[in-house]
Amino acid sequence: MKFPTPQNLALAFQRELNAELEPAQILEIIQLNAAETNPNVCHSHDFCDANEVMLAAWEAETGEPCEYDANCERTAATMNEAWSLAKAAEFADPDKLETPFTDARA
Repeated sequence: MKFPTPQNLALAFQRELNAELEPAQILEIIQLNAAETNPNVCHSHDFCDANEVMLAAWEAETGEPCEYDANCERTAATMNEAWSLAKAAEFADPDKLETPFTDARA
């Protein structure tokens, strides 16, 4: 199985999530995450099966489906780091120069 870098997987996840959801939903995720007190919670799960979106991102990045095994520390660590990076980037679509959320976040 091929392994993407966490950085590339995060970008692929951001692309996939933006393809799956409407901009207003992404904005709501950002707002809910900002108010969330548990750092391990991501409200993207409120709007879609974000785990499936991550698996699609893995396949988009590597060209192979992820043979996910929760016991595989390398897979879990790569996905967790990618998720953290994407969340920190507020799930901005990396293919767009400007994000529609810039003004709404202020």
